[in-house]
Amino acid sequence: MKIRFENLIGAVRALTGTFAFLIWIVAGSLLFTEPLLLVLVGIIVFLWFHKMGGVFAKLLERTNYEITDIDRDKFEVDTEKKSMGRLLDVSQSAELPFGE
Repeated sequence: MKIRFENLIGAVRALTGTFAFLIWIVAGSLLFTEPLLLVLVGIIVFLWFHKMGGVFAKLLERTNYEITDIDRDKFEVDTEKKSMGRLLDVSQSAELPFGE
């Protein structure tokens, strides 16, 4: 699967920790957790998931680079074949190679 938008990678890196913090606060509020404990552990959860989001975004960057690198190689091979085809096509020349 090719990732076409590099913004997706940035969003994963930036929003993973924020969403984890939000889910932690909501879950803790539903369980009537003490607010100070909720915020302190929420900060730890945010830092942990922010770091894990950075690792996952790095994996996505490498995957995206490898896929686009493969596409670049295919494009270069196709371009070389087309240019060789133009060089070898005698019907496009103004003169025939051997006199009639």
